[in-house]
Amino acid sequence: MNPAIAADRSRPEALLPAERPRVVSALRLLAITGYAAAVQLTAGIAVLALGRWPVLGWVVLIAWLAFLVHAATSRHLLAGLPWWQAALVALGWQAPALVFGMWNLAAFLGWVRPLDIGCFVLQLWHAVVVPLIDCCPRREWRGVGLYLWLWSAGPLLLAVAQMLLRRPR
Repeated sequence: MNPAIAADRSRPEALLPAERPRVVSALRLLAITGYAAAVQLTAGIAVLALGRWPVLGWVVLIAWLAFLVHAATSRHLLAGLPWWQAALVALGWQAPALVFGMWNLAAFLGWVRPLDIGCFVLQLWHAVVVPLIDCCPRREWRGVGLYLWLWSAGPLLLAVAQMLLRRPR
């Protein structure tokens, strides 16, 4: 390294690799978000395609849950990002379902008109958790089944779970 540059610690080239600020490009954030969304949609389509064999749906669900843990703990995915960038990725990953999930919750509370397309997008996005619907209690609150409340809040709960599972490296 050039001694003149090494003496001037205000220049980024002079900083040691551990001292450099960890800023990840927007392209990498989009790539991680797209990768996670592709895995989510692929797992959901697999569960729908394997609907005749419920045991295989559970296998896909378990593999998807393993991917969630991997995504949160891998230094190449969420764990390798600063917390605010990891939060952007987690929210971006769940963005399609997050928008319609929050709309559904507002509709259940009577604040807005329900949207059929919103329910469809939400159910398609979280088709991977279809095997869990049978485990939900058959109760209602405000005239809406408990599983629909959980299904609508799922995207936000999933993004929060991703951030809680994240182990920064």
